[in-house]
Amino acid sequence: MKLIPLQSGDLGLYVKLFTDPIYMADLGGPQPLEKVPKILQKQIDSHNSGAGIVLKIVPEEGDWLAAKEKRENKGFVTAEEPFYDFENDFEWKEGIGSVCLWFYEDTPEIGYGVLPKYQNFGFTSKAVSMLLDIARQDKERWKIIYVMTAISNVPSNQLLQRLNFKFLEACEMDYDDRKIPANRYCYDLNN
Repeated sequence: MKLIPLQSGDLGLYVKLFTDPIYMADLGGPQPLEKVPKILQKQIDSHNSGAGIVLKIVPEEGDWLAAKEKRENKGFVTAEEPFYDFENDFEWKEGIGSVCLWFYEDTPEIGYGVLPKYQNFGFTSKAVSMLLDIARQDKERWKIIYVMTAISNVPSNQLLQRLNFKFLEACEMDYDDRKIPANRYCYDLNN
């Protein structure tokens, strides 16, 4: 898997992400189309200024093959439910989502997201793990990383638990002036 800095050419990916009703369901619904270029530019600026790390997730063929084998071994791939046709649908080569690490009000926070059609293949887990490895290279700066995820986003909560994030509290997350019931976790890079 490759994690690549976002560029202005990634607007199409961000339009798909932030206007997708399934992807945005746990955050209060899709963003208006006209807001998406500003979201992308803010994240590009954060990365380019060194204030944060914002990267596009691009799986490679080996990632797909590993995901296929894992799902076949669990019995999830059948004639009735074949595996995603990654060999003939090349949209994924342009990126499937993003991971980021930045400071929100002086607190290091991680964020991540993958388009719905690419979820449940292990890509988000791998991308977050890779981002944590990048953060470990500068433990003094990042030390303890926090994340909030909507309580209703069960897969995201399960992902954080699998990656050994420590549950801290149920709280309220302010997302784009929307109050979202959330769980807050942390990850100590020194452990």
